[in-house]
Amino acid sequence: MNKNHIGIMIFAYLLSSCGNDGIKNNMPDPNDTTGQVYVAPEPPKPNRDSLQIDISKSSFECTRSKEVKEFEKDVNLFGSKMSIKMDNAAFSANTKLDIKNAYWFMLDKKYECGKVLLDMKKVAALKIGQGDKVEVGNPDYLESKKYPTSALTILSIDSIPDNKKKMLINATLQIKDTTANISFPARIEYADASNLTVPTKLSGEFHIDGIKWKLNPKNAKVTKDDLLFKVILVR
Repeated sequence: MNKNHIGIMIFAYLLSSCGNDGIKNNMPDPNDTTGQVYVAPEPPKPNRDSLQIDISKSSFECTRSKEVKEFEKDVNLFGSKMSIKMDNAAFSANTKLDIKNAYWFMLDKKYECGKVLLDMKKVAALKIGQGDKVEVGNPDYLESKKYPTSALTILSIDSIPDNKKKMLINATLQIKDTTANISFPARIEYADASNLTVPTKLSGEFHIDGIKWKLNPKNAKVTKDDLLFKVILVR
């Protein structure tokens, strides 16, 4: 066994198995006294190979749009503290998520799945307008200190009837202590049209509801919380 193959098996172990059905909770490591919850690794499958996705050419971005009612916030304006009160308020923020590792997996030389491991430690808080000094609501709504990693696991790439330009991505998304199934259309490119195995490029976007994902504190009067994720994976 050569060094490259050993390295592939180690990374495959760290990124865990791709199989996942339904919704589950991600539990803390009982041996970790810090209380942090990471994506749990599983032993690699026999006859599995992996191809690394180029994270320098790939990206994972999030735009969060949020609406709240009966909004009240104390802010510093021109050196004086004042209270802002609104019946309704809308906010938005753009965040670039750092990709820690990303791989396509093949089992018995056939495409099996893909996995993108995200570093959540640098996720920005939701801000008012274009400024960067006033934070709104919970500044760490993803609890990145406790949940430093998240993951997108691509389970399958299927055709879409009457749509030759895009394919249907079936995946699971893990954020905080929740993992759920998602599906979204994406443009897929292959190096060889006669060999549609592992994509050389995937680009797509999907939405999740921050209220259903419980990304807001219990006392927040949130009426809308939309998170738009844009993902580009290049091999």
